[in-house]
Amino acid sequence: MQPDFSQIGPFVLAAVVVLAVYRRLRRSFGRQALRPVRMTVRIVLLAVVACALAPMALQSAGLLTAELAGAAHGIGLGVWGAPHAPQIAEGTDPSQAFAATSMVKNPLTVGIFFVLVGYYGWYYSWLLWKSKHLNAADIDAAPVVTTP
Repeated sequence: MQPDFSQIGPFVLAAVVVLAVYRRLRRSFGRQALRPVRMTVRIVLLAVVACALAPMALQSAGLLTAELAGAAHGIGLGVWGAPHAPQIAEGTDPSQAFAATSMVKNPLTVGIFFVLVGYYGWYYSWLLWKSKHLNAADIDAAPVVTTP
């Protein structure tokens, strides 16, 4: 009698998804490694996309207001959140294709995007600056764990 492997696919897929979620959650907690090159690339990419969208969003006063308010709120969140070192879970919907022309039709979408640009631009810049200005006294000593 031949085994039927046609029903094993969903179980393997479910196991891979559970493993991926576990690994993602495990990386999200605790101290994170600082990766300056990756952060710099993200800052540059966000700035390039923001600069590419800025002329299209300047078509109306509502879009301009949304851009400026979004960037201001994002920078404000970055200023507030950077000293507290928040850990943000990012999620995207792959079914939504990015189309710059459709994005700038709604001021709310533009405002939210510029909140993201302002926040991550400020937050990553602050982390990079802070990492270059650390003193030996600023670094916490790892707690000593003793087992009985």
